[in-house]
Amino acid sequence: MILAKRRRKPFIRWAAGLALVFGFISTGQAQTEKPITGSPRVLEGDLLRVGDTLVRLYAIDAPEMKQTCEGKTRIYPCGAVAATGLMDLTAGLTSVTCQPRGKTVDGVIIALCTDPQGFDLSRQMLYTGWALALPDAEIAFHRIQEEAQQAKRGLWAGHVERPWRWRPEPTAN
Repeated sequence: MILAKRRRKPFIRWAAGLALVFGFISTGQAQTEKPITGSPRVLEGDLLRVGDTLVRLYAIDAPEMKQTCEGKTRIYPCGAVAATGLMDLTAGLTSVTCQPRGKTVDGVIIALCTDPQGFDLSRQMLYTGWALALPDAEIAFHRIQEEAQQAKRGLWAGHVERPWRWRPEPTAN
């Protein structure tokens, strides 16, 4: 019986980690939440602090900060470069508006964020090639990613391991 409990803990943690990657607990309630507006501060290629609120960009996954990728001639820190790509998109912005779409299992808001001109940051990260569409994202996001892949923009100029595959599996304590 003890052996069975030990086997289930890693599975439960793995399943919780997978839920975090695909990230959504509920979406119905969050869509009626008030938009979050504020000055954006980039933390990762798909994570912002908007005012005092942590916001994960909707429908995308960017490489982790410590993740590396293969470029044409070298290995490079693609997680840090992806974060820089989001910094470029938000440079000079005093405000973004994020419409909540759900929450991750650890409570981070997942939102569709736009700049003052209405440009969607998730779609822009896909277009520039510095993020990937989540497997369960709407087809429009996958089409933008395919266009970036064909044009060999950003991550697609070389080889990138999918961030959800790169992340280490949660381990038992």
